[in-house]
Amino acid sequence: MRKSLKRLFFFNTCVNTSFVDPILIMFFIANDLSFTEIMLLTTIAYVVVFLTEIPSGFFADLVGDRKIILFGLALNMISVTIFVSSSNFIGFIFGSIFSALSSSCISGADESFSYRLLKDNNIDFESYISKVKSYSFYIMGVASVIGGFVYSINQSLPLYLNFVLYVVLFVSVLGMKIKKYDDSPDGKQNVKIVKAMISLQGNRRLQYVLVIALLIGALTFVGKNLSQPLMNIKGIDVSYFGIIYFIFSIVAGYGSSLYMRLKKILDDKIEFFIFSSFMLTFMGMYLLNGYFTLISLLMFNALRGLAGPYLSVEINKYVEEKFRTTFLSVRSFLIGVTIAITSPILGLLMDSIGLIKTVLAVSGVTLLVIVILLIYKKLGK
Repeated sequence: MRKSLKRLFFFNTCVNTSFVDPILIMFFIANDLSFTEIMLLTTIAYVVVFLTEIPSGFFADLVGDRKIILFGLALNMISVTIFVSSSNFIGFIFGSIFSALSSSCISGADESFSYRLLKDNNIDFESYISKVKSYSFYIMGVASVIGGFVYSINQSLPLYLNFVLYVVLFVSVLGMKIKKYDDSPDGKQNVKIVKAMISLQGNRRLQYVLVIALLIGALTFVGKNLSQPLMNIKGIDVSYFGIIYFIFSIVAGYGSSLYMRLKKILDDKIEFFIFSSFMLTFMGMYLLNGYFTLISLLMFNALRGLAGPYLSVEINKYVEEKFRTTFLSVRSFLIGVTIAITSPILGLLMDSIGLIKTVLAVSGVTLLVIVILLIYKKLGK
């Protein structure tokens, strides 16, 4: 059982690690994909996740978490194989579909599997997860550095490294054992989702925070997808992307740690600080050139880190206790829908008016959001 715990720790710290993330968009551009096509891949992936996330959970209850995780890791290997062997948009569509299916299988099942194995060994889940997240953060940063470096040698090397990682994770999970539990779905999930949405009625603050969550989710997605092509067009060497992404991760973590201090100072005006800072960040992306562009990107990642705890605290504060978990799932689903809609629009803008003008347009839209939120808040008093 001790070996199973060691393997579980390795799995949890490495399952979200990717050598590809810091150079993924550059990889697609190198394979002659347009920005519209790149963003459509994201939309397709999110649609697949929407359609398969709940069914994969039911399937996991039927066959067991470990089996569904293994299936998800195998799908990831297939996805990497397709990406490496493809050189056109159609091939990348299939790669994205398999990657999304993998995400659906592993998401949720990994946490459930971990909880059960830890329970078998009388290990506190909360303290364990806290430690795992800390190690996972550093491992992802190191992987970003390696991925950016090997990409400069060969554009497919980060993908090969991902494949090797998935094989090692597969073998690791295969060697773990867990007791069987009777956790069949009770058939009430759909009812809970409807009731959670009904709980929004009359709860003006919760409605407000949910809208904020969707907007921040869209802005975060836009900023992350603009980062790589923006650094490239501003003259930053691709071989440095891995190191830069590692720094971005550290800055995002620091941004999260600032939440409590800013909340005490700004109180209920913190969302306006976040959106105003987003607007200034996108303006910085537009105006700054060369390595000075990194100033605005560092600010963006600090905001990305700050927004996470803000949204978690606000939503948990105002949602009803009996609907909390389900409502958070609904929130994640709606953010995914927002991103799926935003993605092709972003791609079309980048192809039609160019990357730099798209950044300026995003800054203008953010300013419009600030004005609308101010009006909404004033009318609500």
